[in-house]
Amino acid sequence: MNMNLSITEQTGNRIRQLRTQKGLSQESLAFSAGISTVYLGQLERGLKSPTVETINKLCHALELSISEFFLFDSAENNEKYNLAYATIAASLKELPPDSALKLSLIIKELSDIHRD
Repeated sequence: MNMNLSITEQTGNRIRQLRTQKGLSQESLAFSAGISTVYLGQLERGLKSPTVETINKLCHALELSISEFFLFDSAENNEKYNLAYATIAASLKELPPDSALKLSLIIKELSDIHRD
């Protein structure tokens, strides 16, 4: 039962995240998806679990593929990666060329260790 609740909460959070990223209100997304605003609110709060048909309607309204909808961790990790990349790139620009080269070699070594 806890596993289902967790999945329901994750799905609800994902729906809310995608809706707000698109700048949509609950009312406008519900209307576009052909579902009630009350039901959408329940989905977002994790009180209801969406059917496959509902997920499909929401994806269509959000102009996403179903696979994009379910990229929970990947989307979050991409944001973290982009932030880390931007921070490293900005730091490298402030270093003298020799130091930047040394740091890039250290990063490569860490990357190689992580892959093993």
